Amino acid sequence: MLAASLLAATFLGYHAWNAHPTSTPRGWCWTRGPDFAGALYQAARCRFGAAHVDRLGWMPYLGALNDTLEEVAVLDPRGHATFWVARYDRPIGGSLIEVRSWIPCPASNLYC
Repeated sequence: MLAASLLAATFLGYHAWNAHPTSTPRGWCWTRGPDFAGALYQAARCRFGAAHVDRLGWMPYLGALNDTLEEVAVLDPRGHATFWVARYDRPIGGSLIEVRSWIPCPASNLYC
């Protein structure tokens, strides 16, 4: 399992390093969904355009001081990846997850 994870991380890292951005992110998209995956996909499609979001991969952002940031890999249909940090929240008393903003994750950032 560890070997497969390392292989996948190496593959994504190489393609992200070798990738050229395919789209310019559009304005801020504050979206809601019944669960985190649904909200994240909806927010990514709004932010980057549905044609530029084929798959997403995410994990907790290791540099966060709280648990409302996720590191997100956005893969386009050609397999190029860009890396972002998504800020989300669950409003008090609410049952929906809100994805509130996207922050570029620079290659110089130790946690990306």
